[in-house]
Amino acid sequence: MASETPHTRIAIQDLNIGFTSKKEQKSIAKNITFSCKEGELIAIIGPNGIGKSTLIRTVTGMQKPISGRITISEVAMSDLSPHALASQISVVLTEAPASKNVTVYELIALGRQPYTNWLGVLSQADKDAVSRAITITETTALQHKKCFELSDGELQRVLIARALAQDTPIIILDEPTSHLDLYHKAYVLKLLQRLCKEQGKTILFSTHEIGIALSLVDKMLVLQEGGISFDTPTCLAQQGIFNTLFPSNTIDFDTDTMQFRVNN
Repeated sequence: MASETPHTRIAIQDLNIGFTSKKEQKSIAKNITFSCKEGELIAIIGPNGIGKSTLIRTVTGMQKPISGRITISEVAMSDLSPHALASQISVVLTEAPASKNVTVYELIALGRQPYTNWLGVLSQADKDAVSRAITITETTALQHKKCFELSDGELQRVLIARALAQDTPIIILDEPTSHLDLYHKAYVLKLLQRLCKEQGKTILFSTHEIGIALSLVDKMLVLQEGGISFDTPTCLAQQGIFNTLFPSNTIDFDTDTMQFRVNN
C-alpha cells in the first residue's frame, strides 16, 4: 500500500530526448519536466511521432537523453548500474516475446532474472513472487499454456505479470492496449490502476486510449508541438489542453462530461 506521504519515484528535469549519431543530434521533444509519486498511475498522450516511445525508452534507460536529468527513487539514473536499475523499473514493451513457444509460467518467471543466480535457478522466494504475480493478474488458468496459444489480451496480462514478478516499485509500459478490443483495453487499464492503489506501484504508460485513461489515471503528460503539459485530467481539461489535441471541426472535448465527441 502507498504510504501517507508518498515519495517521488521518478523525477524528470529539463529533459531533451531524441537521437545522437556521429554526424548529428536530432531532438524530438525538449524541456520535459514532471515527476511520478508512489501509487500514481500516469499516462503519456500525444499525436503519433511526437516522442512518446522515445520518452519511454529514455526513462527506462534504453536510450540516453540528449540532455537533462532523470532521477529514480532519488538516485540519478546515470549513477545506477543495470542491475540496480532492473531492481527499480520493470518494462512492458509493445514487441511480442522473442519466443512464443515458452509457457506462460516460464515467461512470467523471466521477471526474476535480476535476482536469480547465474544458472537462472528459481529460489522459493522467486517462485513465491511468480505465484503472486499470476494471482494478481488472474492468469492462473493460463500458466501452463504456450504463449502462442494466447489472445492479444491474454498475452498483455501475462507481460504485466512478468513485470510484477520482477517486483519493482516502478512499472513502465509502451502502448499496453494496442491491438486489444475495447473490453481488454479497459481491463488492462483498470488492472494498472489496481496495481497502483493496492500495491503502491508507480506506473507510467503511453497510450492512444485517451477517453478510457481520463477516468482512471491520476495524472497525464501531454506531449504536443507547442509544449508539454502535466497535471490531473481535471486540471488539464480546465486549462483547455484536450481541446487542442484534435482539429476542432472533427473532434470536440466536453469539459463537463470529460468526454471527446465526434462532430457530425
